[in-house]
Amino acid sequence: LQAVAITPDGNTVAVAGRTGAAWGDSNAVYVFERATGRLQRRLAVGSALPVVTLALSPDARVLAVGLGEDGGQARSQRYLDTARAVCQRWLSGPPAP
Repeated sequence: LQAVAITPDGNTVAVAGRTGAAWGDSNAVYVFERATGRLQRRLAVGSALPVVTLALSPDARVLAVGLGEDGGQARSQRYLDTARAVCQRWLSGPPAP
């Protein structure tokens, strides 16, 4: 697990992590129904960078995903109910040698 966010009503939990080879060996966000533990959706983050933070908008409609490590940083925002991207932005590139 790399990051967790819970909707204000406590009904939905978003968890970020890196999957194993059976699920594509990639970084993703998994959205679960808290009461049952049922996986509602998997959101591919579209980057090799690890997820370092998750945050939800006050109305729980938009999930902000922060990605980063020494090689750079990026931010992605997605609608939680549809996984449709709101925006994605590269914030910094790899450090100069």
